[in-house]
Amino acid sequence: MTAVAPGDSHGGGTTARVGWLAALSSGALWGLSGTLVGLALGMPPYAAAGSAVLAAVACSTINELVRLCWQLAQDAASGRLRVLAAALRSRPGRLACVAGLFGGPVATVSLYVAYQYAGVAYAYAITALSPAIGALLGRLFLGDRLARRAWAGIVLSVSGAALATYRPPAGAHPHFALGVVFALVCALGYGIEPIFAARAMRVLDATVVTTLRMGSSFLALALVILPLLGGYPLMVSALGSRSVLWIALAAVLSSSGYLLFFLAINGLGPGRAMPVNLTYVLWAALFSLFILHVQPGWGLLLGAAISIAGAALVVSGGGRRSEEPATVPVART
Repeated sequence: MTAVAPGDSHGGGTTARVGWLAALSSGALWGLSGTLVGLALGMPPYAAAGSAVLAAVACSTINELVRLCWQLAQDAASGRLRVLAAALRSRPGRLACVAGLFGGPVATVSLYVAYQYAGVAYAYAITALSPAIGALLGRLFLGDRLARRAWAGIVLSVSGAALATYRPPAGAHPHFALGVVFALVCALGYGIEPIFAARAMRVLDATVVTTLRMGSSFLALALVILPLLGGYPLMVSALGSRSVLWIALAAVLSSSGYLLFFLAINGLGPGRAMPVNLTYVLWAALFSLFILHVQPGWGLLLGAAISIAGAALVVSGGGRRSEEPATVPVART
């Protein structure tokens, strides 16, 4: 997530056209990324792990490793590596690391469990609540003001998520409802993450914050959570399987989606970029149909559309204090 004050160019011209294309493309990449992770989780060795949580942690660890390496390679090419050590010793750097704990071990692991129980498209429909959750948390902890339309957007977002998931689809996993619960935990994690990331980006560059976020997430998963669950044999087995190719591709697509999303915010402003980016819910439904052969129900599609409309109202109608720009919580895989 990031915060950019809209400029005069957001209304039209080349910058705006690039912004619209970037926002739509970022949503498509995130939708495809999530679908590929769902495909990998249905393959050996994850499918035979016997524990959805263990499979999710092992898969998340590999995903974060690939994304961290990709990010560090970009930092090295741009000469930012020297900045990371100093940033890590600062309070903003530590806040970026805390953001990573909510965005990685809490949100991403929960999302991957939700993939297995509820399916990619349905899990994503719930994560569309993250802007509403972020706005409410900003109201409670940061003193952000919420206009009436923001409150209306929160109601719409909740209503859309409820409509999308209140009835399990045909052939749903027996633990579909539990998958919805994990998706809600994911949305909560993605709602909390921007509170810390926004404070870090008052001082640090967004790219530095992103690297620290990914690094803290990977270290927490690899050095703490995975050993506690005894998951290293599963991860090693996964690294030698075909599934790792899909995870690696998903990680690169997700990271590219971040870059496009930042371009969209720069070209359109958060209020326009965020709702277009949230079409990742609909993209995930489309890719799930063609890749996973899961046909989305009308309730899912209509609920997702309502949630996206609600997010547009939330982002445009609240979540800011008079002296600071709005911050934008985003979901990712």
